Amino acid sequence: MFLHLNKKISIPNCSQVRCIAWSWEHEFIACGGEAGMLKVIKLESNVNQHQTSKNDLSKNLSVNQTLESHKATVESVCWNEKFQKLTSSDANGTIIVWMFYKGMWYEEMVNNRQKSLVTGMAWTHDGNKICIVYEDGAIITGSVDGSRLWGKELKNISLNKVEWSPDGKIILIGTKDVEIHVFDHVGNFLKKMSLNHTVVAKAAEKLIAIKWFKNGTTSNHYPRRLIIAFDNGVIQLMRNESDYNAKLIYCEMGITSIEWNYNGDMFAVTGSTGNKNFIKIYNDQAQLLTVTKIPGNEVYDCSWEKNSRKLVLAVDSFMYFANLKCRISWCFLSNSIAFLRNNFDDEQKKKRSLMFWELKTNKRNERSADNFIQMACWHHYCVVVDKMDKLQSNNNKNNTLENNQSSSNKDVYCLNLYNSIGTLIDYHLTDLQQIKFCCMNSNRVIVASDNSFYVWPFKQLYNANSFKSLAFYSDNLYQELTQNIANDNDLMAGGSVGVKSRRQQQSSSTSFVVVVTDNDNISCVTVSEKFFIVGFESGIINQYLLPNASFINKIQLDASPSRMALNKNSTKLALTDRNSRFYLYDFEANNEQTWTEGNWIEISNTVAKLTDIWDFKWETDNNDLIVLLEKNKFIVINLYKGGVKILDPILFDGYLCSFQQLSIQTIALDQLIVDINNHLDNLDVNDYIVNIPSHYVNEIKNLINEKDSITDAINYAVKIPELPSLWTIVSNECLKNLDIETAYLAMIKNRDYKGLQFLKRLNRIKDLNLKNAEVCAYQNHIQQAESLYLQELDRPDLAVYLNKMNGNFERVRTLLEKYNNLANHDKEMKECYMNLGEYYQDNYQWQQAIRYYEKINAYDQLAECYISEQKYDALVTLVDKVNDEKILLQMAMFLESLGFCKDSVRAYIRANNFEMATNACVKLSEWKMATELANRYKTKNVDMLLEQYIQHLETDHKYMEMIQVYRNANMIDKAVAIIIKLIDETKKMDNNDGASLLKKLHLLIGIIYEENKLNNQNSGRNNKHETLDELLSQNDIFANGTDQQHQPIISTDPWKGAEAYHFYLLTQRNLYRGKYQLAMNCALHLQDYEEYLTVQQIYSLLALAAYANKCYDICSKAFIKLESIDNEQQCKWNSCINDLFNVNTTSTITTMANEEKKRIEYERMAVQIFLKNSPDENSSSNNVSTNISCKFCGQSIPEYSATCPKCQTKFHACVATGKSIIDQRKNWTCKRCRHHAIQEEIVSYTNCPLCHVKI
Repeated sequence: MFLHLNKKISIPNCSQVRCIAWSWEHEFIACGGEAGMLKVIKLESNVNQHQTSKNDLSKNLSVNQTLESHKATVESVCWNEKFQKLTSSDANGTIIVWMFYKGMWYEEMVNNRQKSLVTGMAWTHDGNKICIVYEDGAIITGSVDGSRLWGKELKNISLNKVEWSPDGKIILIGTKDVEIHVFDHVGNFLKKMSLNHTVVAKAAEKLIAIKWFKNGTTSNHYPRRLIIAFDNGVIQLMRNESDYNAKLIYCEMGITSIEWNYNGDMFAVTGSTGNKNFIKIYNDQAQLLTVTKIPGNEVYDCSWEKNSRKLVLAVDSFMYFANLKCRISWCFLSNSIAFLRNNFDDEQKKKRSLMFWELKTNKRNERSADNFIQMACWHHYCVVVDKMDKLQSNNNKNNTLENNQSSSNKDVYCLNLYNSIGTLIDYHLTDLQQIKFCCMNSNRVIVASDNSFYVWPFKQLYNANSFKSLAFYSDNLYQELTQNIANDNDLMAGGSVGVKSRRQQQSSSTSFVVVVTDNDNISCVTVSEKFFIVGFESGIINQYLLPNASFINKIQLDASPSRMALNKNSTKLALTDRNSRFYLYDFEANNEQTWTEGNWIEISNTVAKLTDIWDFKWETDNNDLIVLLEKNKFIVINLYKGGVKILDPILFDGYLCSFQQLSIQTIALDQLIVDINNHLDNLDVNDYIVNIPSHYVNEIKNLINEKDSITDAINYAVKIPELPSLWTIVSNECLKNLDIETAYLAMIKNRDYKGLQFLKRLNRIKDLNLKNAEVCAYQNHIQQAESLYLQELDRPDLAVYLNKMNGNFERVRTLLEKYNNLANHDKEMKECYMNLGEYYQDNYQWQQAIRYYEKINAYDQLAECYISEQKYDALVTLVDKVNDEKILLQMAMFLESLGFCKDSVRAYIRANNFEMATNACVKLSEWKMATELANRYKTKNVDMLLEQYIQHLETDHKYMEMIQVYRNANMIDKAVAIIIKLIDETKKMDNNDGASLLKKLHLLIGIIYEENKLNNQNSGRNNKHETLDELLSQNDIFANGTDQQHQPIISTDPWKGAEAYHFYLLTQRNLYRGKYQLAMNCALHLQDYEEYLTVQQIYSLLALAAYANKCYDICSKAFIKLESIDNEQQCKWNSCINDLFNVNTTSTITTMANEEKKRIEYERMAVQIFLKNSPDENSSSNNVSTNISCKFCGQSIPEYSATCPKCQTKFHACVATGKSIIDQRKNWTCKRCRHHAIQEEIVSYTNCPLCHVKI
């Protein structure tokens, strides 16, 4: 971090500035001082803030207002950010609240107590309350509207500071006795805060500040956000008012002010030692980041800008502005930048991410980097050091270090190698502890801790085997390091720093560790293709020869180095120390004192002092040029032939990206990060990057363009032979002026073969405008070249070709749409659409890619886009259009994953992969289709897979799934067998819902029967003999797999079981509804289903229904049937049950006894019923029913009759009501189950009452 003073503003009448405050939200700066001076200013800023940072911060004041109401010295000013109010107080006790209205500040409220001095004011974070403390012990709390909330007076206590907690529930009030009292928000005293009296109170005479970061929290699990500062230079950093483990900071100066920045990760401290003033910046971990001396007699106050890039200081009668350059972790790659940014999630937790931002495409790729440590780059590679979590590291250690307990507690670091767009191309693990530094060259990454460094050789170019090596690195790293420890060898010993190496007998491609054994800590590292340099805090610099890191030289510096860099050929070393002083070392210079090679380059005699250098870079093409960043200036130094020539400084404020072709590339990285955090859209990184030509470039351009002296320009370039890049500038400038001869000579001097070929082609062109256009295109001035092609030459074809070669296909599309009369227009347009689709597809903008692919019917590319965009219906339509087998396979697998079996099978078949088509059917349980495919394409038999699947389902007792699988596989016999098994198990259970379940199971048999019959009809059999054989074999289908008991029943009528339980349930439903005649009609039909229902079930229900319907003759017949079950018949029945279900004899005897009791009960009930009611048929029929004539024989019969007693005609039963359908003209027949119902009754139904098919 580097802090430097940038500008100052003087106060009129030389009034001393006592207090200052910078509004974070509205950017106003308020300062108060002697003689009632109170000013509000605002720095002028442009609309595009990132452009502002490029203009040397030379901002004017957009607001400069003097507020004239105070008569005494203004002691304090504070902002209410939410309501945009300013509060000021003076030495007379006058408090004024100011409001902003129509561009001016006006008084809103005045409070003039005039009894005592105001010693502290503080607003809550939400701006609703203010607390004011007075020297005489008075405390007043008011609201934002000016009303007083409460007041309190502390007797015999002098107050001097006040602060609110972030949540506004606690008030901290400091006293002049160096104590802090804690109150709640309504004024109740809670306690005195615990201070470190052993260190603080002994020497402290005054409490300087209480600052609680308002965006923070009071939890014990978060960083310290409460600062207590004392005049003796001690700062107490706490988590909350109850933190007994406060951290102490000794500033070693008398503190005058202290202030948090907007993010709460840094705070500034101002003070003085003797007659010198300083400002110090600390982070929230109490680590000192930077120290800067401040001119003047006394510094009173300081305040931060919202973005933490600037501070304003109150010094004497001036306001000083200081620029802060933070140590941002960032890298400038060949065609992108990568930087670390901090942001906050929805829960206000700090998150870190690594952003890669491409310069040409302006695309951003962001990666999580919560465990980030360090980063470095080389051309288009970037290495990022991450500390791995314990869980991740333990997973990697388990296989390699199970017996090495000493290594299990070490932290593990991961070296991630990225390309310029943020794609991970390699990584490496190391257990080097506490990594702090990182650097890299074209084939090695070197990381260092305080006392050791680690070398990792990586493969520069990506190949298919790169990721195969990743597993080797991670699995064998710890084993390698363990072996390295056993093979420790001394590497060198020199001076006060002794170094030894622990490594294998390794080649140049093996990683190894070098350990520094003494107490001197590493302070910085750098590497080139030839050397690796390590700097130590003691000032010693060690030089190692790559690739084996052999120690070859030691350099002594009288300061502690903090930053180093080697030039391109490793002959010179540039470095700065901790005080930002700059040094240069030449490895090839002769040291006359030691008679050895290598000596410091003397630069102290130069005009420039070079004492505030915070960054520097060597020229990439020249070994003797280097650019330095001193405060807000760029300084170029030429070291040709041992000389030191310092060029005129260039004013600019930014970060240094690169120095090449005698031009300095800079970026306003601070403003870029601020704009990203402010969620500004449509940011273009190139707007933040500026190329600044050096003094040499400006001079030679001036000679050519301004003075029009080509001869002087050539002489200038000849006089500076160490800068061959000047000839490139000469040739480019001459080309702009179409001075081809001079450009030709300059290109020869510069050995520019490509440029010479261009000049030969340019000489063949006669048209002057065409020449200018070609020159603009050659120098990459695309827009200017296109303008010449279109406006001066009327050649849109050349403009199209220019943009095509430049890869700007959107512009190509625009030109082709505008000029539609060009030759091969359709072909060009199709090619343009294809290129645009590929561009958007490569950038994962699927909708845009689909838009252009659809215009040219690029089905193969559309398939990939539809898969990525998950457009299932559109993808299905492409199955018959795509011809690429590879894409068809990809489509088929995607459709298979979605469960689209038929479509995926079609795609597999078109891709000629029948085996995978069959497997897809098996996976999706389409066994019938799988069987057909296996038979059609002679693939492997799926019966084995089917049986395995069935066994799996049977193990889990998933019988319904088994039935469905067999149905899909057209194995009807096995499906029916499982249903019959379920029927038998259901009958054994004593379940109230058994009849309903039995109906469903029998109904399923009937449905399966109808499906099989329909499939046979749809199979297309035209031969009558085949149809007859099929009909005759249907009984065999249902007979296979069923027991002998159910075989004849199912073969005769598969629907009969469903009928039995349907009428059984319908009878009970009518009984409960009080429809007794309908119930009796249904019960009469149950007599035909003794195969499915027991005699007791049928006739007991019939007797009940007949009795309820007062049809005593039918009731009598039902009781006779119930009483006719004799013991002999029951014994035979029970014997069959014993043989079938293995029931023991004891249970059989018990069952017989129960049946005898039931029979006796039937007799008793019959006697009670028929003693009161005669079972005469005629009387009963007359009471409950009317007679109708049989339609076949004319016999008069009751309407509930199921059979005509004369002609023995059996009438169909209505499945809706249970009535007999005697009049066939009113008959309705179901289209699936072929059962009947009365048309009048079925009108109210939407589904068949039996099979539930939709009517």
